[in-house]
Amino acid sequence: MPDRPTLAKQCFCTGYTCCQAVLTAVEDLLPLDHATLMRLAAPFGGGMAGTRQTCGAVTAMGMAMGLAFGDESPLPQPAKAALYAAVRTPAEQFAQRFGSMRCAELLAGLPGRLQAEPALRDDAYYRVRPCAMFVEEATRLLQACLTENAAE
Repeated sequence: MPDRPTLAKQCFCTGYTCCQAVLTAVEDLLPLDHATLMRLAAPFGGGMAGTRQTCGAVTAMGMAMGLAFGDESPLPQPAKAALYAAVRTPAEQFAQRFGSMRCAELLAGLPGRLQAEPALRDDAYYRVRPCAMFVEEATRLLQACLTENAAE
């Protein structure tokens, strides 16, 4: 099995959304099956359904941390605060590295206008999009957080 960031990049480059790609790379650490994870993550491409808001790779980090360390019942305040802090850590590290965690800002340098509709995934798409790099880094950060928080 390739390392998780490489697996996430490979998944993204075969057509998965950035959110799906990150979750695929860590799915063995999560309590949901592949099909359910993929359905859950499907609309989180293009910053949630093409709205260019929070990057889907960052959204995947939050989803995975919630699945791994969240609770089915309303969390008491200290547990909720701890989960939020655990999710913020990799999200802030991602934003520090790339200058933002917002899709529109991450893709601001692309030629042309970003569309809300999914773009055709062809060689030209992958040549200009930095998304595979975002997916790799989000997976690396997530893997570190999942490992660190599981040890606690």
